[in-house]
This record gives sequence, C-alpha cells and structure tokens, in this order.
Amino acid sequence: LLIGIGFIIGGFAYRKSTNDFFESANSTTATIDRIERYRDSDGESEYDVFVSYEAEGQYFDDIELDFYSSSMYQGQQLTVYYQSTRPNIIRTKVDTFFIFAMLIGMGGLFAFIGLILSIIGFVIKPKQELKTTGICYNATVTDIIEQKNVTVNGQHPYCVDCFAHNHRTGQQMLFRSKGILDNSMLHNLTTVPVYVDPKNPKKYYVDVDGAIEDFASAIAQFREIYNSRAK
Repeated sequence: LLIGIGFIIGGFAYRKSTNDFFESANSTTATIDRIERYRDSDGESEYDVFVSYEAEGQYFDDIELDFYSSSMYQGQQLTVYYQSTRPNIIRTKVDTFFIFAMLIGMGGLFAFIGLILSIIGFVIKPKQELKTTGICYNATVTDIIEQKNVTVNGQHPYCVDCFAHNHRTGQQMLFRSKGILDNSMLHNLTTVPVYVDPKNPKKYYVDVDGAIEDFASAIAQFREIYNSRAK
C-alpha cells in the first residue's frame, strides 16, 4: 500500500516539475533522424529515437528522445521544449504525460493490491490468532438465522447461533457466526468449534468452515467404509 502511495505522490511531484519546466521553456521543431531497433535481455524489441534541431542559435543532432511510439518515422517533425540555459536537454509533452500516467497507474495498482492484502490480513489474522491462542469450545448449534436485512451479491447471508458452558464460571456463553452465503451444509451441523479469547470473551471465532469440513470428511469416511463392506 505504501509503495502505491509513493508512486502516486511521485507521479504528482513529477507532474508539478514538468509543469514548471514547460511554463518557462522555449519550443522548437525537431526532426527524427533515425530510429534504432534492438532486443533487450528478454528478447523484446526496444527502440531508440534520435532527433536534430536548432535552438538558441545552435544546431544539435544525435539527441535521444526519452520515449518511442509506433507512429514515429524517420523524417517526422516534432515539437520539443528546452530551457534556454540548457538547450541540449529536450522534452516533449507526449513523453511527460506518458511518464505521469505510468506512475499514477502503477501507484493505483500497488495501492489497490496493498489495500486488498490489508483487508485480507485484517480479516484473517484475528481468526488465525484465536485458533492458535484461544480456548476451544464445542458449542451446540441452536439456530440458523437468515439475515434478511443484509444482501451480498443478491443473496441473504446466514448466521449460526450456538452456545457453550464455561466450565470455570458455570455460565452459558452465546455465540453467533459471521455471515455465510452457502447454507447448503449448515442444517447438518449440530455442534461447531468456537475459539474464545481467554482475556476477552467478547472476542471469539465460530469456525463454521471447520465444522463443515469435519462433517464432510466424516461422510466421506462413512461412504468409504460402507462401500468396502458392500464389496
């Protein structure tokens, strides 16, 4: 996420510096003298574009541009910009926009990926920590609740209500799972493991997925035993 933000900040900083450059720059017409083609280490074709132009009473040739476009051709004329104190360094508005768009695009991509990973980590990490450090209770399922006030992808999620007894205090603890879209296996559950934070009982994780996996595994083992005896 920080990398993406860095690219975006860098993109806008580059945009500002180029705007400052063009505000005080002079322009002239350059001619493409030649386009050299070569292959990089991956075997991909790359191109270098060289131009010539006159600026501040001087003639410059064999000056390389910072970009290439498939529409370019030898003899083509381009408008280039330069500072009067450094006429040998030129820019075009096309390449500066391309670099700005590339930085913003890469920044947006990295930021999006970072945000997704952060959300996943925010959701998964507490669950994994509770499964590692929490106290596991084999809770009894009491009800399957359809959340009609919530819609996800056109479906109402379901929650599993369950309870367990705290053997230390003798109190009954009530739990409710997170919303689950696929309810095809929920009604087969009679118990479900619940991991409770020993320091804060309000923090818990109802492992419905684990219970479904255990149920499916038990059914598969039963079928295997039944089929072997049938032979």
